[in-house]
Amino acid sequence: MGGLGKRMLAGQVFNDVVAMEQFDFKIWVSMSDDFNLEMVTRTISKKVTSQLSDMDDFSQVQDNLSKAIDGKRFLIVLEDVWSTCDYDSWTKLQAPFGGGAKGSMIMVRDVGFLILSEATSLTPPIALFKS
Repeated sequence: MGGLGKRMLAGQVFNDVVAMEQFDFKIWVSMSDDFNLEMVTRTISKKVTSQLSDMDDFSQVQDNLSKAIDGKRFLIVLEDVWSTCDYDSWTKLQAPFGGGAKGSMIMVRDVGFLILSEATSLTPPIALFKS
């Protein structure tokens, strides 16, 4: 359900001055209607490394992303992802983030909900809004 302020809340967390000091990387990625795992991973990698990922091998892109964020604290906001992302794709998307520092977070926003999940643990995500 739209109009509950999920995007505004995500934006306030993302742009908060205190949050800026807490994270080594802050990345906001808006999804398209068709979820494309490789495109999203390459977009995140480009924002982390400031380099285009021209590698053909997707596993190498994930490995390089994993190395770039290893030991670093990050906040990633994924917008409009759940409606088109299946469990297998979600698991593959998260794979490079396991080495991030404690406190790294992934925030997922969609039309119906806003979820916050610690990226480096198996702790269940927190539903901040759910319609």
